[in-house]
Amino acid sequence: MKSLTQPLNVLIVDDDALMIEALAIMIESNGCRVTTACDGMVALELLREFSFDVLLTDWQMPHLDGIALVQSWRRERRDSYLHIIMMTTRAAERTVYDGLKAEVDDFLFKPVDPVFLALALASARRSVDLQQRLARRNRHLVAANKRARAAYRRISDDLEAAVVTQRGLLPKMQMQGPLRHGWLFIPSLGIGGDSLDVCLLPDGRRFFFQIDVSGHGIPAALRSFSLHHRLSARPPVDSNNMQAMVLALNRDAQDDMDGAYYTMVCGMASADGSQIELIRAGHPIPILLHDGVAHLLAAGNPPIGLLPALKYDSTYLNLAPGDRLIIHSDGIADCCNPAGEMFGDARFSAFLESHAGCLLAELIERLEAELRTFRGVRDFEDDVSLLVLERAVGE
Repeated sequence: MKSLTQPLNVLIVDDDALMIEALAIMIESNGCRVTTACDGMVALELLREFSFDVLLTDWQMPHLDGIALVQSWRRERRDSYLHIIMMTTRAAERTVYDGLKAEVDDFLFKPVDPVFLALALASARRSVDLQQRLARRNRHLVAANKRARAAYRRISDDLEAAVVTQRGLLPKMQMQGPLRHGWLFIPSLGIGGDSLDVCLLPDGRRFFFQIDVSGHGIPAALRSFSLHHRLSARPPVDSNNMQAMVLALNRDAQDDMDGAYYTMVCGMASADGSQIELIRAGHPIPILLHDGVAHLLAAGNPPIGLLPALKYDSTYLNLAPGDRLIIHSDGIADCCNPAGEMFGDARFSAFLESHAGCLLAELIERLEAELRTFRGVRDFEDDVSLLVLERAVGE
């Protein structure tokens, strides 16, 4: 970067050898390095080959005059800065207007006064210094932007990998057999705090759960990953074991320094799906769809991590052939349309009743379409998840 103590590289262009010599002496006395050219064509080739800070050119020259020289250079190098000073006579007012149109920065009148030449060079120093400062800052910004894009790509790749990992935790849908299950899973940010699973126990029973960790995005997803692994890796084998597991989860959540909490429904279903035991901890109330009518199962307990030393009670229910147990996160009822209206529990229950005759896979597909249509925009504000257990007819 040039400064007041560093010389400017000045190219002098004039067809008068004596004028060039006199200007060179004056300019060098101002601490500048000088290169000379006898006409515009020679000057243009020098500008193309070497780097200059200042061009001091006469107006009237053979082959290529000063205005044409300036115009040619400005067209060629719009992206680089060159401070241009044009020399002319005081009577040539028209030349000044033409020079301004050609983007000349300063003018000197012949005969050149050493004081005005020194002032023009000082102005050139400030302009060149400013332009080089801006160029350096722009280079720094470009480099910072490049680093930011690289970091964003890494984060984006990691996030995509996390999305794949989270979806890989979800169970395979079971659409055959006496007890069937399906699910809907739409994280609000591609990855979220909801999770669910259905685990087959050695005796044919199934342990299932759905959790909704407070918060959104990666922090909630990390807690969700940990809880999912803990619940799926060692599922409880009986009622007492399941209650002890929930108590342990609540106790551990009390020790969490971040004060995070989560809601959950977990349960066990008999092999044929006729008997189900549920524990609800602050989660939205599950729905039993029986004979096409939605019934709320009101019993429940506070969320995991809010209160210490709780006893989590179980709810028992029987599923008749064709009954469906719907477990869902609050992202369904709380889903808002562009006008701010919530989807709501009543609308959700009405949807389930109106689609009671649909196959399980079709029900889930239509619910997703209904929510996306209601939402009206691409992303959801909260994670949406749904787990449906269905006792088959005639199995």
